[in-house]
Amino acid sequence: FPGQETKGVNPIQMGAYVQDKIEFEGMIVNAGIRLDALWTSEYATDAQGFYGAKSPMWKSMTRNRNVPTIKGGRISAYSPRVGISHPITAKSLIRFFYGKVTQFPDFQMLYRNEFKSQSANDRDLNGNGVIDSGERWNAFDSNDGRHHDINLPPEETVNFELGLDWNLVSNYVLGTTTYYKSAGHQLTTSQLQWIDPI
Repeated sequence: FPGQETKGVNPIQMGAYVQDKIEFEGMIVNAGIRLDALWTSEYATDAQGFYGAKSPMWKSMTRNRNVPTIKGGRISAYSPRVGISHPITAKSLIRFFYGKVTQFPDFQMLYRNEFKSQSANDRDLNGNGVIDSGERWNAFDSNDGRHHDINLPPEETVNFELGLDWNLVSNYVLGTTTYYKSAGHQLTTSQLQWIDPI
């Protein structure tokens, strides 16, 4: 918008992890955990509370700058991982792995507002035959757009693996593995028509 400043955002992200290898008689355990935190620490329009059919007064891009704001908080995640290797005989072993991986949403998903235009032309709302400065961009509305969520949870992927290795002869090993993978809080993407900064 003319005369409206575009400002950056300054979130803070921190992470820490511990990891250890423990060897028992006939068993090796690799275990660890990672802790992550993201402080969004910015005021952004309360998109989740004020956009959509329930709040038609905020649906257009020109009214976006008047939407009430909220301050983002802390988003946290933990990622445990454990791997176990256990010999069954002198030539075979069983192995197990469990791990959870997390990833914070990118800044666009946390802070952006997207609007789509249903018309190539702005509407003359006051009927004076001219598109005044207050009527610019009024063809863009939020019904088909996407809006941020400053408190989105991190995306998660959980991996589970169970395998068996058997030393057939010399350096040749026959291995079989079964695994399971699940994902949660996954975000989708779409083509971006317009971005209106906070």
